[in-house]
Formats: sequence, structure tokens, C-alpha cells
Amino acid sequence: MKANRLGQKKPFFESISIPSHSRKLGKLVHHERLIDRDKDLYYEKVTEYESGNTIHEQNEPLSDHTGHGSDKKKPETM
Repeated sequence: MKANRLGQKKPFFESISIPSHSRKLGKLVHHERLIDRDKDLYYEKVTEYESGNTIHEQNEPLSDHTGHGSDKKKPETM
């Protein structure tokens, strides 16, 4: 789900809650992510379907969530 405002490129709110395959574990996991730009919130939780164990959970201000995804530093080339 994404919520946009007229005239703004980025949505002010994004949410996903989907099954996903973990390459590291080789299993199906449940991936939940919430991004709220108005409230400066980033929340992410990944749990195993079989056991319900939490693999990863992150809750922090969105302004502190840097260096991930497209914000990663590109390797310098000579």
C-alpha cells in the first residue's frame, strides 16, 4: 500500500506485508515493512513462517535509516 499527495514524488506512507523467500535461510519468511515519512518512522520485521521466530526487527526514525537500498555508497572506480 502506498499513499501519495498531489505534487509530491515520494509517497508519504508505504506498507508491505508479504511472504518472501530468504536466500540466507532457504525458507519462506513473512516480511513486514512500514515507512511513514510524516512521522519519520521506519519499521521492519521478518519472521519465520514455520516457527514464528523473529529473524530481524528494526524500529527507528526514518531519518536515521541511511546506507540501505539505493542509498548505499557506490564503490569508487579508478
